[in-house]
Amino acid sequence: GDTLKPARAKAAQPGVESPAAPVVVGTAKQLAKALSKAKGLKVQSLVLDEVDRLLMLPGKYATVKEQERRAKHPRPALLLLQDAVARNPEIQVVACSATVGRQLRRQVGRMLQPDALKDGIAVLRAADPPEAHGTEGGGPVALGKLKVAELRSALEARGVKAKSRSTKAQLCALLTEALTEPQASPGSQKSSTRAVGIPALIEHSFIPCRTASIEGKIQALLIALTLDRPRAPLVFLPDGTGIDSVVRGLRSAGFREALALHEATEQPGLIEAYAAAAQGDTGVVLPILVASEASARGLHFEGIDAVFVLSRPQSPDEYLHLAGRTGRGGRPGKAISIVSYSEASAIEAWSKQLRFEVTKRPEIEVDG
Repeated sequence: GDTLKPARAKAAQPGVESPAAPVVVGTAKQLAKALSKAKGLKVQSLVLDEVDRLLMLPGKYATVKEQERRAKHPRPALLLLQDAVARNPEIQVVACSATVGRQLRRQVGRMLQPDALKDGIAVLRAADPPEAHGTEGGGPVALGKLKVAELRSALEARGVKAKSRSTKAQLCALLTEALTEPQASPGSQKSSTRAVGIPALIEHSFIPCRTASIEGKIQALLIALTLDRPRAPLVFLPDGTGIDSVVRGLRSAGFREALALHEATEQPGLIEAYAAAAQGDTGVVLPILVASEASARGLHFEGIDAVFVLSRPQSPDEYLHLAGRTGRGGRPGKAISIVSYSEASAIEAWSKQLRFEVTKRPEIEVDG
């Protein structure tokens, strides 16, 4: 593989072919700029991690003004995707995220131009068994390889009715959507349209406070850490909160092992310490990691057993990403929100939307 750095992106000149690399890794802006200067280059595969954040497509109920603004100022990942597909209509596009809803899938599907794709669009959910999509030699069947009759038969099996005049591309699109919707068992409620659910091993709870101030919530956090005594906790602060000052406050309160995330990434041996602790090594001392909510996506430390969220996240999707830093790899975990009473009502509403049980803990009385 090769990591694309800004200096390398600038090195590409119009009319000069760039040196080939099996795998190139970079930000969407870097890759889009480099690809625009690479004459005749065809990308065989494009992976977009956290695709919903990268594309930030206007939602279903976006205003005309918002849609026009997004169209006038497209995000780099969108330019990259459009350029790569235009160069190679048979490109393999892998779009990943724990929060890919129906609207985003439809919009990405339209950009990929199903009529031009030889193998159609195949969408897989991490929670689905292989037989949910059909397998061929151990891998997913490309929908474009199925005959029209087979597509109609698969749609009927999923309870989806297609128009008699539907083209093969339209049938592929319908089946793609059907395959990404988990089937509800008899007598159950309609299944969620989300690509990935919250792991069942996560125990969700919230601690109500009579204050919405971060200072009051920090006081409640100190008490919660003392009562729960988690071995490998991760604390998420609202964006804009001074992480270093919170870390200093935790250390002065007796939690000497508190560590800011940006410090942890530079500490040698820490990743190995988490891995050893996850394997049962009781002699390893792990820090109390403190990070901003914006850093949650893609963050992974082995064996995080408790996540503390000190605010109401912006959306249920963001809560999913925060809570999902624990309960990974089949291990149990706790997601504890320290919130005001008004913020707690949103957590309870999201529990119904995301279909997880949440427990209200006793109120912690704090100053401020």
